[in-house]
Amino acid sequence: MTYQWQVNKGAGFVNVVDDANFSGSNLNTLTITNSQAAFNNYIFRVVVSGTCGIPVYSNFAVLRVNVPPAVTLNPVDKQYCDAQDRVIFSANGSGMIDSLRWQVFNGAIWSDVHDNVIYSGSSSQQLTLDAVPLALNGYLYRLALKAKCTTVNTAAATLTVNPNPVVNFAAVDPIHAAEVFR
Repeated sequence: MTYQWQVNKGAGFVNVVDDANFSGSNLNTLTITNSQAAFNNYIFRVVVSGTCGIPVYSNFAVLRVNVPPAVTLNPVDKQYCDAQDRVIFSANGSGMIDSLRWQVFNGAIWSDVHDNVIYSGSSSQQLTLDAVPLALNGYLYRLALKAKCTTVNTAAATLTVNPNPVVNFAAVDPIHAAEVFR
């Protein structure tokens, strides 16, 4: 029996030729090394021939190349007032991304953000914070691009929450109107 591997790169099947990426094109097992992103969705089959009869074609096998995510948009620093403004962080990536998850650094550890009364969009490209409390001042936010083989994080953005001004009239010496007119 003889074997001939074939590949369809989008324009029909052609015989595989041994090179830096393919070996065993005339064996029962084709070896693919250093698969590149461009190989994703290549379709392979093997043609088996013998002395008698017609060649037999195997079922198709589709190559899936897991391309690590790449950051295409980092979130930017934000500055807002205590409990008054809506904060929106945006980030994005490309590649084979299985899921997205915003993360927050509170000064000690990074942890996943989950939707609640303050946060929404924690598993999307846009994280929204409503009525941001002063307690979140200085926290860092990033988007985790999670793939089958790895997780890639965007750069971190800092949230600055400014306190609302407070006027303390008790500390001011009162001026009595009667004293002004004397």
